[in-house]
This record gives sequence, structure tokens and C-alpha cells, in this order.
Amino acid sequence: MNWFFNKNKPPSNSCECDNSPPIPNFGRFQNFVRRRPMKYPYTLTAKVAQFPLLHYIKHNWVWRYYIGGLILSAPVFWYITKITNSPENVARWAEIKRREKEEHEHKFK
Repeated sequence: MNWFFNKNKPPSNSCECDNSPPIPNFGRFQNFVRRRPMKYPYTLTAKVAQFPLLHYIKHNWVWRYYIGGLILSAPVFWYITKITNSPENVARWAEIKRREKEEHEHKFK
């Protein structure tokens, strides 16, 4: 509160009650700078911010095998998609759907 009464001295960016380093001035976002993590993150945003994702990426086997699996299975899925969407197969399925529709109309007339 000393700075409130002393008009010559501008307020500093650090709190007088703790020994934290001064916070850089980011304009209107100065209040959103994080000083230290919460003891227990109550909100979802705080939990996401404190989640040690890099630790899990480095030390968990699933991340490496997931990327490898994507690379190895991509050509298989590309081939299946190419065969399924070929003009011959589209025409064949159109004929099958037409026959099913005729059979359905014949049953319920």
C-alpha cells in the first residue's frame, strides 16, 4: 500500500509479500500470467495446464507404436478405400440396392 500514497514511485510488478521475481508487463494480459502452479488443480483448465504430457510422450510405449501403426496401416486403408469407391463397385452396389427396393415394394403392396 506504500505505493498508493507515494505519487513519485510507480508500483512494481512483484508482490511485496513474497519473494517472487517481477512479472513482465504484457499489457492487458498482465493479470493472466501464472506465477506458480496450484497445490491441487480444481478446474479442468488447470488440470490440463499441469498435465505432464511430454513425460508421457517420452516414457510411454503407446505413443511410439501409435505413430508406427498409423504409418503401417495407412496404405491398407487407402487400398480398401480405392477398391470400395471404384466405378464398377459403385455400379454393382446401385444394382443391389435397386433389387432390394423392388423386393421390398413387392412384399408390401
